[in-house]
Amino acid sequence: TIRYIGSSAKKLQVLEHNHRNASNIPGYSMTHFRRMLKENHGKEGTFRWLVKPFLCTLMEIEKMEGELIRKHMPEYNQDYHPEKSSEERGRYGDPKASELRYRGVYCFEV
Repeated sequence: TIRYIGSSAKKLQVLEHNHRNASNIPGYSMTHFRRMLKENHGKEGTFRWLVKPFLCTLMEIEKMEGELIRKHMPEYNQDYHPEKSSEERGRYGDPKASELRYRGVYCFEV
């Protein structure tokens, strides 16, 4: 069962490490997903790519992420429209958002 969907420019092993160890990493916050991961799953569960990283903009990957979130409705996601949230927060106005970077959509499943 897919419990969470997100997007990242990080390698899969790095993002898994960061999520599982966020409480011990300075500057990382304990998001709803990270709290659920720590409280309910310990070391169990798998992180995998739903969309393997490819060269794209932040808007492009968040559009795919949002479509997959709405398709699978994972219980640990709180934002079902990440592309709208980024637009509202002005994230797409940042020059880095338009840079082509390798980004992918991942999931956590049990």
